[in-house]
Amino acid sequence: MKTLRPFFYVLLLTFFISACSNKDNEFYNEITLKVPNLVTIDTQSSYAQNDILWMHTAFSQYLVEENQTDLLDVYQTSGQAPSFMFVFSLEKQQTNGTWVFYPLTSNLLVDQGVANEYDGYCTGYCLYNATTKTFDFKTGLKLTESGNYRLNFGYESLATRAVTLRSTSIATNLFVNIQSSVTALDSGGFYSFTVN
Repeated sequence: MKTLRPFFYVLLLTFFISACSNKDNEFYNEITLKVPNLVTIDTQSSYAQNDILWMHTAFSQYLVEENQTDLLDVYQTSGQAPSFMFVFSLEKQQTNGTWVFYPLTSNLLVDQGVANEYDGYCTGYCLYNATTKTFDFKTGLKLTESGNYRLNFGYESLATRAVTLRSTSIATNLFVNIQSSVTALDSGGFYSFTVN
């Protein structure tokens, strides 16, 4: 009987260790989809002072999921999240060649959705529209000073030329992350442009 007890404890410990997972999406209760071109930057061949650089999206609540035949309803999957959020920033090149955050608070022109700036980064919220069953966002950046600029969507854009849209799920509902490539971004993950 005494030899059976240590064996039981080893068996129990093995069970608990094997039941643990190192997958973040299981721990954080989230899924990630890859859907290209959900966010568009309205590019121009040239910009002048007081031009507006617009970015927008109006993606459906029904999205294609890899290796699935049916569309995924991201609104229901996220527990009816009221929005999807993403991060972006605008930087301006200094005369010494360094890049610094360019403040946008007074130059953010929100047409649809919500956009807030904090400490150089802006957060855009694509709000759910029950009539069209889409998540909508349209914001312009008023370009008030000449110079060289670059727009990016945070770490994700620098790694994959993409933006990550994350559901604003509440309580214990599943978080839905949508990784979406943005065609206007260069290989460094930036949309670079000059204002004359």
